[in-house]
Amino acid sequence: MKNIAIIIGHLSYGGAEKQLYLLCKGINRQKYNPLVFCLSREAIPWGDRLSALGIKVYFIRRLSSYDPTRVLRLAYLFYIHKIEIILSFLHIGNVYSCLSRVLYFRNSRHVAQVRSRESSMRGITKRLNMFALRSSDSVVVNSGHLAKFAGDFFRIDPEKIHTIYNGIELTQSTPKPAGKEVHMGIIGKDTKDKNIQLFLDTGRFLLEKYNNIILHLCGRGLGADNRFLPGIPGKFQEKIRFHGELEDTSGFLEDLDIYLSTSNSEGLPNAVMEAMSIGLPVVATDVGGVADLVQHGKTGYLVPAGDLERLTHYCEQFITHTELRLAMGKKAREFICVNFSYKKMARQYEKIFDGF
Repeated sequence: MKNIAIIIGHLSYGGAEKQLYLLCKGINRQKYNPLVFCLSREAIPWGDRLSALGIKVYFIRRLSSYDPTRVLRLAYLFYIHKIEIILSFLHIGNVYSCLSRVLYFRNSRHVAQVRSRESSMRGITKRLNMFALRSSDSVVVNSGHLAKFAGDFFRIDPEKIHTIYNGIELTQSTPKPAGKEVHMGIIGKDTKDKNIQLFLDTGRFLLEKYNNIILHLCGRGLGADNRFLPGIPGKFQEKIRFHGELEDTSGFLEDLDIYLSTSNSEGLPNAVMEAMSIGLPVVATDVGGVADLVQHGKTGYLVPAGDLERLTHYCEQFITHTELRLAMGKKAREFICVNFSYKKMARQYEKIFDGF
């Protein structure tokens, strides 16, 4: 059995954290023993869920604002557990894994990851991440566009880049019956990349024409005290509902009829994948790996980033044509079920590990 160290910045809400959990759930425990090393104390919800799987989780938090001992402590844990494979998530995990591996005197292999363009941060972070990626044995990306980006931006040897799509834990799903109201939603956090303002602008345009639309927003910065409330006209405030950050978003998605993604930048978005997996048609900006999920005109619609006119046009198609909405939602679920199982994702990681 090979001991695998999985390194991540935190285990609170996030797409990469969920993928780490699903990998640990799907990996062959007869061949591999995953141990998770978290660089903070943020453990909910994924830290607790990993522990419930029987996965050991170690927290290597910063003891001061500048704490070089974290690298030493991580290397020491590698030594104690006789780690053979190091798998890092996101740029911070890449950097700490690389530095700790230098101090780890046993033979090991490092699989680094690029999961979004945020890994291209400037300055020292960029240089350290570039060093970590180049010195790794393999680099995993989660979409075709990131494979090209990693090769071009970080100048990584294409032969060591592996594209492994995110996985999802599929559940039984019954299509929501069409009602008088049409519920549209988004899951994200209030950042420039997610462009929540574009979602609200799209919704307000639609609310001017249709009085049966309800908008739902879920994520960090989208609670009852969010910054968008002062700009929402009083006549629409009952039609726009902010749910804040939710530990489990399945109930949120099940109440929707349409999923709308307005991002300026994405990797392979878990929220879009989860929406499709329960039979929701998607209207999304064509950024990052979204086109690997949404098939234009079959499972939803793609529009250029920032294109308010096309977003509203395609949303109107779903609002006014119930049968189209349900048919595309059904095809969306079928596509995800066939191509994005978390067990399939785990087998692809194992193929890399088996090659060492």
